[in-house]
Amino acid sequence: MYVVYPKSLIEKKVNVRKAIKGDAQKIAQLYGESFSEHIMVQRGLLNDKTYIENRLDNADEDWVVAEFDGDVAGVAALAKIKPVGLAEIERVCVDKRYRGNSLAYNMCKHLVDAAVEDNMGFVEAYARGDQPAMQKTFYNLGFKVYGVSPRFEVVHDEKVVREQFVHMGLELKPESIDMTQMRLIPKAKNLFDIINSQT
Repeated sequence: MYVVYPKSLIEKKVNVRKAIKGDAQKIAQLYGESFSEHIMVQRGLLNDKTYIENRLDNADEDWVVAEFDGDVAGVAALAKIKPVGLAEIERVCVDKRYRGNSLAYNMCKHLVDAAVEDNMGFVEAYARGDQPAMQKTFYNLGFKVYGVSPRFEVVHDEKVVREQFVHMGLELKPESIDMTQMRLIPKAKNLFDIINSQT
């Protein structure tokens, strides 16, 4: 049984900050315990301290942690392609004991702010189809839904892994999206029009 702390308590004790190498072991442990279904955990990557340390050294990624009472309770990353002004929020994970208390929202907001500071034009995210709370987090930050993939299965280490993603995006600069150059087949154009009529 996990304890969900009241928001008033969380607000007083949560701190979102840049992740440092000294956090790597806690981050790896957090992924292993609270996001064990992720394929990169199953492959022994996100739950590996050395892998996390190497990711923290990558200049094209910003990593943040959410601390609760001095303990790492959440982690998220922003991957950036600076030459084209594109960023993606990824690998958001909150300790199961602290879910439902806006930690994901606060970390993702911190990363959107970092994307603005880095002059990115567009931030995207792929929220899993079975995680409506994460979809809602991005929606509450102003992200629009751009597409939904069908549920698909892959075999990994002799296990069936089922995935489905909701592609969401946040336009930071109006000139970053040029819809005049799109050449969509009719079915894609129909779906595009439906999605954009809902916003």
